[in-house]
Amino acid sequence: MSARKKDINGWFEVNANPISRVGVFFYSGRCISNDLDPNQLYPVFRPPEELNDPECIDSFKLLPWTDDHPQRLLGDGVPAEEHGIEGVIGEKVFFDPADGMLKANIKVFSQRHADLINSGKRELSAGYHCKYEYSPGEWNGKPYQFIQRQIRGNHLASVDSGRMGPEVAVMDGFRFTIDSSELKQMKKTNQIRKVMNRLLQFAQDAEENPELEEQEKGEIETLKSLVGQAAPLMDQLAAL
Repeated sequence: MSARKKDINGWFEVNANPISRVGVFFYSGRCISNDLDPNQLYPVFRPPEELNDPECIDSFKLLPWTDDHPQRLLGDGVPAEEHGIEGVIGEKVFFDPADGMLKANIKVFSQRHADLINSGKRELSAGYHCKYEYSPGEWNGKPYQFIQRQIRGNHLASVDSGRMGPEVAVMDGFRFTIDSSELKQMKKTNQIRKVMNRLLQFAQDAEENPELEEQEKGEIETLKSLVGQAAPLMDQLAAL
């Protein structure tokens, strides 16, 4: 987070901070439906029309900002005072079609939480209700099997940057979804691709060495093949 502004009480606020975004993300079957393989990853599309839905936007206004996620949804599931509230999402929530981001002003009240953010705990993760609709398709060249519908906010959490994977609890036909690391997905994917490209470049440079033995050439071909096979899996891991 950046562009922080402190008020007269010393509490800082950030305007237009991303809290969710459009894209295809991988979720385990346990997050989507009890009828799916709980350990298999399924590509899920979060479409712009859902994040731009006025009811979705309104549902994220004035929600609590917590340190880590509660075990269940805040409210009826976990009393807010039991888990602890560190800040709040303000009322300036909007969907930005330019980058496909749901953005909001967020404000920290807790000095302890401000210190955690200053020490590096900057990743944000949204907790919300939604329904999963089976409707296979493709978005920006990325295939998906399910679409998130009727997204309704519950809270925002600060999480450690290493935390991965969505968690879920079932309630009233909705899935209570927690998205961890999704706003860093693009950055992590780019980092992984850089490593893959370096491996490929290394293999190509080695192939041009006239002193290579036939066995070594075979090993290089094997490396190139393995990198190509691993690329789709690495994309899935980066999406978590």
